Amino acid sequence: MKLRDKALIVTGSTLGIGKATARRVVAEGGRVLVHGLEREEGEALVAELGDAAALCLGDLADLDVAAEIVAAALAAFGRLDGL
Repeated sequence: MKLRDKALIVTGSTLGIGKATARRVVAEGGRVLVHGLEREEGEALVAELGDAAALCLGDLADLDVAAEIVAAALAAFGRLDGL
């Protein structure tokens, strides 16, 4: 498990490649902060991934959202190892 005990943020992970990446993080033993704009898809993915995932919604075009995403990862996992 390459990502065992690592906490990562995957932006744009409510859909497509980001979603697949979030699944892979968990499959490799990591925890993932799912980020995106699509609430229903994000909630479904977090439910699928269980305790290894948390959700933060927001548009990265808003400069404050990046800090919110990092804060959400730290609140959920107590650490952040990568993006």
